[in-house]
Amino acid sequence: MSSQTLNHLRTFDGRDLADWDATARYIINATGCHMALGAQPSPTFDEKGNETEDSHKARENWEDQNAKAFGNLMLRISPDIRKLIVQARKESTKDLLEWLKTQYGTTTISAAYTDVIAINKLFIPGDCDPTPVIDKLRALFTRLEDNKLIYPEPLRAVTFLSKLPAQMEEIARNYNRKTADATSLTFSAIRDDAIMSWQQCSSKGKNKIQSDYQIYSKKARTLTSISNNCRRRVRVPTLAGHVVSVVEKIAVNANSSIGSSCALMRTLRNLLIHHPTQPQLTYLAVSAKHA
Repeated sequence: MSSQTLNHLRTFDGRDLADWDATARYIINATGCHMALGAQPSPTFDEKGNETEDSHKARENWEDQNAKAFGNLMLRISPDIRKLIVQARKESTKDLLEWLKTQYGTTTISAAYTDVIAINKLFIPGDCDPTPVIDKLRALFTRLEDNKLIYPEPLRAVTFLSKLPAQMEEIARNYNRKTADATSLTFSAIRDDAIMSWQQCSSKGKNKIQSDYQIYSKKARTLTSISNNCRRRVRVPTLAGHVVSVVEKIAVNANSSIGSSCALMRTLRNLLIHHPTQPQLTYLAVSAKHA
């Protein structure tokens, strides 16, 4: 288990064992120490009473994986709890996880209160992909359910509806218009509607960006033509003309830089209109006003 991977596991301090235990198991499996989650293999012997080679290798692999997993998990447990583990003489990863479940698996009032407060404070974003926040909300409901504190499905759905942003208000209005019994509401249905709404809004945003790109790309070409006329008239290459040419190339050829290209075009245009600092820029500044 590398130190970078281990950083994904928070230090366990006695709270929210279910989440910590699940993350610990994911990391142990992902780092090739899955044997440590089971008991040490029992030795097998051949006809002469000697341990077989396969049995010896299996036990060696288990010991190696257990040492890595157990040591790394202990580093992600608070010192006070670590002392209790040592006193309880737990020396295998399996025994360690089972002991923690026995000692800290029961939901305390504090843990349940923390989860409910987290649900109340959580709101679905309207300006970015809502999927991670929706999944977090579902995880909080599931964690409470695992600990025998159950939110009925309709209550989960109504709670979800109350957390939708203004951009998705139409979803709530559509459900409010329905005359079906409230018990027919489901979290999954509202999740699908919310994600579809975001995807539609995101698609509209991309279309607007593409439209802006076409507009500013045309303006970039116009300004480039103006700067070339300016060069021919004064016969002095100007910094502004060079910058306009560069921006034109960026706006036309680099789709990945549309936003920055458009912003730079606006800044440059304002600079040319309001701050012509050299006599040879006068023609360029005046012409740029009408670009």
